[in-house]
Amino acid sequence: MSYTAVIVEDNATSADITVRQLEAMGFATHVAESAEAGWNLAQEINPELMVVDERLPDLSGTELIRSLRANMPDVTVIMSTIVDDERAIRNAFAAGCNYYAIKPNGLLKLCKSFTSPESLLNTQAQELFSK
Repeated sequence: MSYTAVIVEDNATSADITVRQLEAMGFATHVAESAEAGWNLAQEINPELMVVDERLPDLSGTELIRSLRANMPDVTVIMSTIVDDERAIRNAFAAGCNYYAIKPNGLLKLCKSFTSPESLLNTQAQELFSK
């Protein structure tokens, strides 16, 4: 089975790193540089996974996650961000993210913790992966 991920990241270097990590895991990836573009792309391709940065040019990642969760309840969501703040982490989980990965190495640690897309796509998980 083929799995699709949408990466919502306005930093090209971070997006490239995320693409490489997820493609190595077996995901087909698509990148959007804003919350609006990410939302539109998600509606178009219905991905199994969304990777969202907190600091986006138009909305916060938490706001995007809240909308995703309300409209796509089965999508697995990773907040991948430099924001290492307990309040932000609590807010992201309350909005519906499944994993919180703190840059620069949180996403790498998360990807190494799972052996396949199927193991990562656990919509019940709520885990923190710190830098």
